[in-house]
Amino acid sequence: MKRALAERNDDVSFWMSIGDLMSGLVMLFILVMAYTFLSVSSSDTSQKAVLTILEKEFKKAKIQVDVDKKTGAIIIKDKILFDSDRFALKKEGKRLLDLLIPILSRVLFANEEIQREITSVQIEGYAASRGFRPVRSMRLSLERAESVWEYIFAMKSIRNRNAFLRRLKVVGRGNLNASSTQDRQVDRKVVFYLEFRNLLEKIIEIFQKPGK
Repeated sequence: MKRALAERNDDVSFWMSIGDLMSGLVMLFILVMAYTFLSVSSSDTSQKAVLTILEKEFKKAKIQVDVDKKTGAIIIKDKILFDSDRFALKKEGKRLLDLLIPILSRVLFANEEIQREITSVQIEGYAASRGFRPVRSMRLSLERAESVWEYIFAMKSIRNRNAFLRRLKVVGRGNLNASSTQDRQVDRKVVFYLEFRNLLEKIIEIFQKPGK
């Protein structure tokens, strides 16, 4: 009887120890996740900070572009780059790129933190939809993005030129969001989309830091 009681007490003590251990692990997990998400939320402000800097620099240089701080898009306004149904850059478009690209490169490589945050810069070409079949719109949009990339590639006065060029991606968006009834200048555009590291990449980096 005493032996059975002792064994029962040992079992109770064992499961209490396991319960305490599990409670401790759950609490540790909650603390680690809280720290992780606080760190990630803090690092998310870097996207707004980078785009705010770019917006100020563009305004200072009197460059007419729209900066979307939510999506990371730098939108070059309508008629500056291309004529209707054309992918060759206009003189005004070349002058704009001569001003915009050095600023973009300078800010992108301003410090190691920004370099780490921005993984790529997509050059997205768009086309109007009226009078075009989808295949033609897609081809034209890609040709416009390629024209911009080729002009940038030929530029010599870019800070960290090779590293900057490696980050560039060329994308054709066709007539995405274009008017189906009008040939609008706003639909003939190019967007520089800054791609920032995603949530998973940031969490992995936090846990890989020494001491974590």
